[in-house]
Amino acid sequence: MIFCLDNRVHFTHRQVKISPADGALDTLDSSPFPQAAADDDGVIFMANDPFKEIVGVEEPEGKTVADFFTPGEDEVTIKGKRQSVFQKANGEIFYFLLVDPPKSAALPAPPHRSEPDLMDADTGLYSKKYSTRRVPEELGRAGRYRRWLCGILLKATFTSLPGLGRRPDLEETFFSDYAQYVKEEIRDSDMGFYLGDREILLLLPETPQQGAKETSLRLVDLPEELLELKKDFPFSVDIQYGFMYYSGNYPLTYEQFMQKLYSSLGGVNE
Repeated sequence: MIFCLDNRVHFTHRQVKISPADGALDTLDSSPFPQAAADDDGVIFMANDPFKEIVGVEEPEGKTVADFFTPGEDEVTIKGKRQSVFQKANGEIFYFLLVDPPKSAALPAPPHRSEPDLMDADTGLYSKKYSTRRVPEELGRAGRYRRWLCGILLKATFTSLPGLGRRPDLEETFFSDYAQYVKEEIRDSDMGFYLGDREILLLLPETPQQGAKETSLRLVDLPEELLELKKDFPFSVDIQYGFMYYSGNYPLTYEQFMQKLYSSLGGVNE
């Protein structure tokens, strides 16, 4: 069953009907470590008491693993507590085990000097350099768990009005405001990267194709406050979008992903 809300498409969890052999999950139920078992869609159908306690949910069955932590990560934070994650597939069943990480394995706080590599100071979005690392990670995760991943490429082009000179400073002001608008419109689970040359890349994990298309159309339609701002500037603004839907059912490299996004600017490439 599908529900539409705020231009997004939400899916209800389907009823899980996996029936492992008798005794196959006995050790999970009696384990002192937090453990859960999920089907190949990531929907939990069994979780022991330690797992329920650490995620703070009495009945996690029917929810997805991604509701509590990101599958594929070696270490995650749940309710403010760091946990090492061990996972293994057995047929159509995925097992997850959480343990406290050794003190020596605790990740140190990143040094302050690394921040410029992560964020773009002008837009508040993630940097292009960070996109070259994070996008392949998300593509790998989508392929490993056969989960949806959508990409949106936004490109702003400024054209000076007849008889008026260019004002690069005003163009930058307008684009910074537009980037802030985009940042506020996407979900917390989505990621926005500034690629330079007034291009923004968005990654939308766990997002169906129609929901991402509607998001693309909404972001190229300027809100009233930006339309009012544009009236005072000596240029016109054209914002195009490129779109890419990845089902996770075939291998896809970072280079292929970006090439399809750029080739779809002004249209849709599926």
